[in-house]
Amino acid sequence: MTTEPRWFSQPYPPEGASAAEGIRNQLGRPELDLLTILVRESAQNSWDARLQQSSTPVDYRIDMWTVSPAHAGAWRGLLLAGAPNSAEDFRFARP
Repeated sequence: MTTEPRWFSQPYPPEGASAAEGIRNQLGRPELDLLTILVRESAQNSWDARLQQSSTPVDYRIDMWTVSPAHAGAWRGLLLAGAPNSAEDFRFARP
């Protein structure tokens, strides 16, 4: 069974949740580039999700590479398929 990647906007749960703007404000608008913020936040999320009672260390790693021109078109097509054109195109399920 193959699952095609698709864009998904997480619905707001009945008990409430943070919107993107609220999350940006929580970050304090740091003067860091987006890649640094992504790495910092994903590492923090991994640390926060660790099992408190476990003595096993958190294993965190990121593999990065540059997409070659020969593959860029395929990745672009994959990532842009169904992508919203603007914030107004996201469908939010609000209570």
